[in-house]
Amino acid sequence: MKTTIIVLFFCCLISACTTTSIHKNDIDKNSIDKAAIIQTNKNIRAAFTSGNIEEIVRYHHADVEKAFSWNDYQVGSNSVKLGLAGILENYQLEFLGSAEDMESLQIFSDSAVMIARFALKGTPKKASVKPFLFSGRTMIVYVRSKDSPTGWLSFREMITPEK
Repeated sequence: MKTTIIVLFFCCLISACTTTSIHKNDIDKNSIDKAAIIQTNKNIRAAFTSGNIEEIVRYHHADVEKAFSWNDYQVGSNSVKLGLAGILENYQLEFLGSAEDMESLQIFSDSAVMIARFALKGTPKKASVKPFLFSGRTMIVYVRSKDSPTGWLSFREMITPEK
């Protein structure tokens, strides 16, 4: 009886250690993925600020879908590129706040869903347009991809304006 109790104790101990080890590895992997997604977000923001359309598109899946508003739904990186060209021709854009400020980030094996508030400031490049400050909430679905310098691409995005 005493031997059985000792064997059960060690089985439970080994099981607990193995589970803790697997859980720690998941946490470490999620930390690495979270840092890569934050870096993706930072790189996209920097590309917006510099007006570099090619760099922005570099972090978007070829089949990306973006809903910027009820009337503005874009499918494919070429569509996004064309939309950006029109905006960046008229405005210098700057995201306000930190790329790390997010309300939630759920990471799955090869996908992640982020929800974050944002503010975007548009400074006119031409006298014929007015400055703007646009804020809202976005939900972005990222997919893991070796085509991205950070390992993650924006795949779906939906924006809800604050007002």
